[in-house]
Amino acid sequence: VSARSSDAMNEASLVGLTDLYCTGELLAAVQRAGIWSDSKDFVDTPIKPPHVAGDVLLAWRRYPRDWRNDERERTDDEVRAFVARYFEAGPARPVEGGEVDVDDARATLPDWDPDGPAFATDLADPKLRDFARRVHALWPSLARPPWTDPPATDHPGWRSTLLPLPRAAIVPGERFRETYYWDSYWTALGLLASGMRSTAAGMCENMLSLVDAHGFMPNGARVYYLNRSQPPVLASTVAAVCGVGGTAGGGT
Repeated sequence: VSARSSDAMNEASLVGLTDLYCTGELLAAVQRAGIWSDSKDFVDTPIKPPHVAGDVLLAWRRYPRDWRNDERERTDDEVRAFVARYFEAGPARPVEGGEVDVDDARATLPDWDPDGPAFATDLADPKLRDFARRVHALWPSLARPPWTDPPATDHPGWRSTLLPLPRAAIVPGERFRETYYWDSYWTALGLLASGMRSTAAGMCENMLSLVDAHGFMPNGARVYYLNRSQPPVLASTVAAVCGVGGTAGGGT
């Protein structure tokens, strides 16, 4: 795992988060304990402040006492107690319709029209018109705010596997709470159909920022996706956005 100096999450943070969430005894113990029904939930759960990844790993090696002369595995109850002490409560559970029952997780989309996409009025079939408006209505529930702050000792990004992004992200929904590579291409096409070119351009900026930070576009915007990518659709996504209105900047 490596990051260029332009990234808001520095090299030491990436290494620490990778050691904590991607490998090792703590990860194995948490998954065996079955604290969450979805194995993805733990790796999406931030560390409680003021701790950072190195603190948690050191505490684990010493928990619940000095383990140098004790080789037994920690019990599930011990693992649960450790997680409750050092980690947040975990991701919000998805509700029907793909939305997340936490308004704080959402971002405002200035180019979203609550009355529906303009093309829907031209659809003669009322069922198709209703379908188009229902799909369009999902965009705000899938929007997540930018994840970018200057690095500091109390920077929350250092406690989460989320990778910093400069613009609002559109996520697939439910258990997929972050930007994904090839999903973004199809999402951008949908945004353009909805007349939301500024939001689509923001998705391109997010992907390009990940390329600038890591040298390639990862599978998704999480630390644990930095070891792989997906089909190369970044150029196609940018081309699609630039093909509407001439440029990818602004909201024109």
